[in-house]
Amino acid sequence: ESTPDAVFPNNVFATARVGGEPRLIVGRMRHEVRQREAGRADIRGFFRDTLGYAEIDLSRQPHPCELTGALVIDRVRGIGFCGLSERCDEAGAARMHEAFGLRATLMFDLAAGEYHTNVLLAVQAGGAALVYPGGLAAPGLVPALQAVYPGGVVELTREEQTAFAGNAIALGEGRVWMSRRARAALRPATMT
Repeated sequence: ESTPDAVFPNNVFATARVGGEPRLIVGRMRHEVRQREAGRADIRGFFRDTLGYAEIDLSRQPHPCELTGALVIDRVRGIGFCGLSERCDEAGAARMHEAFGLRATLMFDLAAGEYHTNVLLAVQAGGAALVYPGGLAAPGLVPALQAVYPGGVVELTREEQTAFAGNAIALGEGRVWMSRRARAALRPATMT
């Protein structure tokens, strides 16, 4: 009841394994109602006390860093792609880089009006990327992605992005999970 926006917990809570240590990472949310969500003792206790995860608490520092909303991670390569906006600044990105134990983090500005990277970019099991270029204020990002994922970059249209096709997860080789609405919005060219 006290956290009515608690629909996307991955923006507040995330996990990582760094140097063999399992971690619970708690993000610093921009909006007060989401900041209350970060204080939930039941979620923290489950990971800390039941699963034995170390807790990395970013929620009390002043820089917004809305975890895997702002940061898309290529876990195969240990690379983060962090879109800067009111939901994550450079200092917040640096704190997430350290908390997730990443090898490198590329920071770039999101276009005006965009708030989260994970609806504009999805890395698929380290082999491909879905991206909506219109949501980026960084024209060099798409060529950079093409260099990292040769032949594996799919540029989404505004219609596909609006249907949240950029918020997808790889389930295995050639298998991607997304909402029914996102799947219905895909063009035949996107499917190949």
